[in-house]
Amino acid sequence: MVEVPIGVHPYIVESGSKTSGWYRKWSDGIAECWMRLDLPVTSNTSTGLYTFQIKDVWSYPISFIENPTISLTTQSSADYVFCSPYGIIRDSNKIHTIAFLRIGGMTGSSPVSIGITAKGHWK
Repeated sequence: MVEVPIGVHPYIVESGSKTSGWYRKWSDGIAECWMRLDLPVTSNTSTGLYTFQIKDVWSYPISFIENPTISLTTQSSADYVFCSPYGIIRDSNKIHTIAFLRIGGMTGSSPVSIGITAKGHWK
């Protein structure tokens, strides 16, 4: 972690985008990346509690020096808006798996639109 002198505010030292999302690096060593993804989901459960996993989710546009903090939101006007992420397997380069929990019935296949933000140290 980089120490920032008192009274000096962190500033952006690099920002950009790649096919895998957008990123911003700050002078204090923090980096943030974000992306919106449409991930495929298939269900054959018509009632009750339903869980599903999505694998090989997202390679960050930049690498972190440690596992970043991940924020996820579903971004859909469809029934998937009632999905909640409850588990993430990640490392400093990518999200490997996201587990979701959903209450209620849904049958068939459809994409789930999610917004993902990763925040951690780049130096």
